Amino acid sequence: MDCMNPCYSSVFEWATTFSKKNDFHFVAFGPVKSEFWEKIPFKFILWGPERLKLDEARKLATRCSGEFLNFVQADKKTLDRMEERSKDASFYDDAVFPEPRHIGFRISFWDENIDRQVEPYIAEIHFYDEKFKYFTADDGQRLFLVYEETFDEAQAFLKSLSAPPSN
Repeated sequence: MDCMNPCYSSVFEWATTFSKKNDFHFVAFGPVKSEFWEKIPFKFILWGPERLKLDEARKLATRCSGEFLNFVQADKKTLDRMEERSKDASFYDDAVFPEPRHIGFRISFWDENIDRQVEPYIAEIHFYDEKFKYFTADDGQRLFLVYEETFDEAQAFLKSLSAPPSN
């Protein structure tokens, strides 16, 4: 994300508000994928001390992505940024309205020693390219992918939790 762009302050404000509501800490804006130069215009990194198992982490990540997407789709500064980047040939993206592919985040879960939470708890959640990836860690702090789902699958999962039971 271009730190000089006015949308930076809007996304920062949203991410810090979300962090406070969920007992997280804002870490940075920056790459959420393995490449330094990525084309995701709206992204952030958070960390928290929680110990969440997979289903709890899925609920949190799905809620985060949905709320963040709604925000960038309504905020004037982020909409202006989408308009600007749609005209910049280096992005190869003429979209003027944010879609799930335009957001990304990483949430890390650390203990009091800044060690990743070990299995069975989720150590990191990555969301980019419209996919969630959930990782556990072993005693050596190595990450292992334990579950992956698309944005649409995650939204259906969250919706199923709030649906009334069928008779």
